[in-house]
Amino acid sequence: MALVGKHTSWLALIGTGLAFGGTLEVTIVDSAQNGRPTPARVYLTDAKGNFLRPEGVIAYERERFGFAERHFVPPSGRFRVELPEGSYFLEVEKGKEYIPVRRRVRVREQGRTLIRIVLERWGDAVSLGWYSGDLHLHRPLRDTPTLMEAEDLNVTTPITRWRYANEPVRVDPDLDKYLAAAQPDAAYHISERRLFLVVNEELEPPEAAILTHGWTQPESELQYPLLRYAERARAHGAVVD
Repeated sequence: MALVGKHTSWLALIGTGLAFGGTLEVTIVDSAQNGRPTPARVYLTDAKGNFLRPEGVIAYERERFGFAERHFVPPSGRFRVELPEGSYFLEVEKGKEYIPVRRRVRVREQGRTLIRIVLERWGDAVSLGWYSGDLHLHRPLRDTPTLMEAEDLNVTTPITRWRYANEPVRVDPDLDKYLAAAQPDAAYHISERRLFLVVNEELEPPEAAILTHGWTQPESELQYPLLRYAERARAHGAVVD
C-alpha cells in the first residue's frame, strides 16, 4: 500500500496486480560502512509532484505558513512500494557529509524495479573534533535513534516536555523508559558517535520561548520574569537556551 498526497488531499491506493502496475524496491547503503544498509531521508514523488509514503517507514508531513515538508525514513535502509506504471522521482539524503542522490525511476506494469542507492561520504568532521547537533527537535523519543542515524547527527535534544502558556504539559509517552535507561547523566548513548539528552523542556508563553536541557525535575509553574525560571534551571545544572 502507498499513500499519495498533494497538500491536504490524500488518496489511498489499495490492491495488487494491474491496479498498481509494478513494484519499486529500494535499498540504501553507506559506502563508508562497508556498503551496509542504512537509514536515510527519502523524498519520493510521482510525475505530478505527489508525495508517496510506503508502509513501515517513519514519515514526516508538515505544512505551516504556506510551506510544506514531506519525507520519510526507512529504519532498515530498505523500502518496498507498489505503484501505478509511470515515472517517479527519488531523492535520498543523509545529513550534510554525504552526497545526496537524485534519480528518476521508471515503474513498469507487473514489473519489479530494484534500485540500489550508494551514499558516499565526502567529509568527517568528527575526526577533526567537530560534532553535529540539533538542539530543538520535535520528534518522538522512540524514533530518535533511527532519525539521528538517518541525518548523521552526533548529538540532539528531542523535546520531551512541551507547554504553551498555561496549558497542561505534554510529555513524551516514553520519557520514563528512556530516562531510566539513561541514568545517571540523562544522556542516552546510541553508539560511540551518537547520544541524545532525554529530558528537554520547551515552555512557550505567548511572548517568548525558553528551552531547558537536562533538568530532570523542572518546576511545575512558570516564574516571571523568565530570567528567574532560567536561573532556577541553571541552579539544577540544566543548560538554558
